[in-house]
Amino acid sequence: MSAESSSSLRESKSSRSEAAATTSPPPPVPAPAQRKLATLQLLLKVRQARAEHAELKATVHEEVDLYRESGRAELLRAELERLSVSTARLDARLCYGLPPHWRDAGSDGAWAAAAHGGEWASGWLSGSEVVYTAGKTSADSLAVSHHEQPVRLLIYSRPFAMGGLRQAFYARDAAGGRFVLKRALIESSKLQKRVLEVHADAEAAALSMAVAEAFTASCAAKGQHLSVAYLPASVVILAHPAAPGGKAVYLKEPWLDVGGCKWTKWTRNDGHIMPDGAADAGMQAFAHFSLHFLRPRLGFTAMVLDAQGIQHSRGAGLAYTLTDPALCSSKGAYGQADMGATAIQAFLDHHTCGCICSRLGCGGCGTA
Repeated sequence: MSAESSSSLRESKSSRSEAAATTSPPPPVPAPAQRKLATLQLLLKVRQARAEHAELKATVHEEVDLYRESGRAELLRAELERLSVSTARLDARLCYGLPPHWRDAGSDGAWAAAAHGGEWASGWLSGSEVVYTAGKTSADSLAVSHHEQPVRLLIYSRPFAMGGLRQAFYARDAAGGRFVLKRALIESSKLQKRVLEVHADAEAAALSMAVAEAFTASCAAKGQHLSVAYLPASVVILAHPAAPGGKAVYLKEPWLDVGGCKWTKWTRNDGHIMPDGAADAGMQAFAHFSLHFLRPRLGFTAMVLDAQGIQHSRGAGLAYTLTDPALCSSKGAYGQADMGATAIQAFLDHHTCGCICSRLGCGGCGTA
């Protein structure tokens, strides 16, 4: 064999050895390394799963937030609708109109009730009436006193007006006096509680009368031709077979014949100033004056709101005859219509003092 042949044979064997070396299986991986690799792969999968979970969670939160916002919007819309209904009830709480045939001088039998779907009661109702008066106990103090007297009334069977808190009935006495009786829509079964609720309204009316008298006197002393008067209110307890415990409790006021005057509402008991009130400096000044008048005399903050009634000319000035006041106080002590310091602050936030406020010494709104 030649040298070239030997060399070729050696190269061929070397090539086969290298090929065999490259195709042989890799050496086995030690067990600890396999476990570490599996752990790293698992951690990678966990990290990927967490990222996917976080993304899904963020998407769910966005959907929940959108749902909540949608729910809030629905709640707000419902609340606005409820407030609109409440506002309409407040604005028309006492829609005065003539009772059936009160302009007639005919007999009792002529008092039919076709317009209201009711009729005058066939019998007179007897009971007691508590009359309220507000007076000074000292130079800087004001208190309400009351006395009781018998009463006998004839009441119309159906209300002529209904508000958010009460319904109003026509009534008359044997002397021909005409009255409005207001009874709560929702009443307690306990007589004492019903009396206390109406008692708070009557106290508010008595204090509002005192404020009106003081305002009128102050205006006269300062050369302002303005007068304000409130109708008196009393508590009437009548024997009534259809009432809880056989006793019906009413707030009684004289009938106010508006004549040719327009019935106006200047403020609400939540402190809102009505459009007619915004244009009437006298009524705004009266509410502001009530705050300055009552606070030192009662020992806590209070304001006369829910001003409603008629305005008419008197001599060179204007006169207001008002009814059904709401006395709002920091104590919330004057019945369901008392909406507290929040109502007072709402009025002050929107009230602009004018020359009447300044002349009466109650300029500047501040806080309740």
